[in-house]
Order: sequence, then C-alpha cells, then structure tokens
Amino acid sequence: MTDLRTGQTDRLFPGQLISAYDLSPNDRIVAAAVDADGTSRLWRASLDGREAPQQIANADGDNPRLAGDDVVFRAAEGNRWFLFRTDASGTARTQVSPFEVASSGFGSASPDGEWLSGWGTAAVDRHLWLFSTSGRHPPVRLLNSLFTGNARLRWSPDGRRLALSVAVTNASAFGIGRTYVIPLREGSMLPDIPAGGFASEAEIAAIPGVELIPFGDVVLGPSRGTYAFSRETVTRNLYRIPLR
Repeated sequence: MTDLRTGQTDRLFPGQLISAYDLSPNDRIVAAAVDADGTSRLWRASLDGREAPQQIANADGDNPRLAGDDVVFRAAEGNRWFLFRTDASGTARTQVSPFEVASSGFGSASPDGEWLSGWGTAAVDRHLWLFSTSGRHPPVRLLNSLFTGNARLRWSPDGRRLALSVAVTNASAFGIGRTYVIPLREGSMLPDIPAGGFASEAEIAAIPGVELIPFGDVVLGPSRGTYAFSRETVTRNLYRIPLR
C-alpha cells in the first residue's frame, strides 16, 4: 500500500508471496498467499490497519474475490477445481457451482456480490460463464464456443455499466486488447445475453449504447468516461556477440 501524498509504502502481508488479491469499496482486502509448502491459502486484512492480516480457516485456494462480506475463491477437489464461498471466519464454506473452472479469466464480483465470471476448463466446457455466488441462480453462459478471444468481465462501482475486456493476443494482463462498456438496466447486474451466449465481438458491439475502449485491461471509475487501464509496450535491442 502506498500513500500518494507522502510516498510512504507498506507491505500488507510481510514475508508472504501474494499470487492474487481483491479489494472491497470499504478497504477490506483478501489475498492468496503461497506458503512454504507450495499451497495457496487465503488471508484477509484491511488497508487502514483495523483488521490485521489473518488467515481464513478452511480456505486453501486461489483467485479470491470479495462478494459482500464473504469470499469467493477457486479450490481443488481431488484433481478438479471449483468455485467456493466462505465467510470471513472460514466456518461456512460451500461450493458455488458444479462447473469445473480454469485458473484464468476471473473478473470482479458484481457490486451486489451475486455474480462472478470465470472460464470453464477445456476438458469440461470451455466457455466464459457467469456464476451466481449465492447459488440462487443457474450459471449463465456469456460467451459460447464460437468466440475465439480470451475475455474478462468487470462491473463499474455503481453497478450501471459492465466492462467486457477481450485480449487481442496472449499478452500479459490483457495489455493489448479492446473493452466493450455495456450499459445495464436499472436493478439488473446482467445485460441481455443471447441464448447460448455471445458468439462474436460483432454481437457485443451491436448492443444498444455500448462503448468501445481501445485497451484490454480496463477498470471502470465512478463516473462515465473515467477508467484506469494498463498498456503494454515491447522494446527490443539487437546485440553483436563475439564467438571467440
């Protein structure tokens, strides 16, 4: 954590290797830390120091996302990986969906904590799905097998817009790509999705009111037209090396 006014930087989880994390609007943070035995376990803390780093019991896994006061994460059952949900104490762990999920492509949880996107595995169902973190709704297929790009989903803080980012190449962090900002109806966290999911970017671009941002890694800000993004630039040098 860095204070932008003073420049002071502090490590939130000293001595731990963090592989993924998520931050809530009220400055709570959850992180996956790799222990000495190679196992990824979940920890929680707060940016203001009110909640010191503490391991969440019964939460060995990765890709954590905060859904309200609970945590949604990916964990192994044998040789297969599924989504689970637990409270901060780790005493109420439940499986979110019977779908096996891949390690990449997780977006943010919806502002109401109900939805989270993730890819199915190639061996089971290689599509981008929306999973109900409470289990009250069946999974919704967002992109079907005809869609060829890698994608990720994030909501705006007010829940009125949805950012669907599509990577153009396999570049890290979606640095090269496009993002479609989709307006949502009042009271709905999901857009109108065709039966079976979107098959192409053209179908997404045809959604009424959609906007295109020419970057693949986009986080929407609190107001329309405000967003953060990363951009990847590759530079190389040519060297002459004597052989003897």
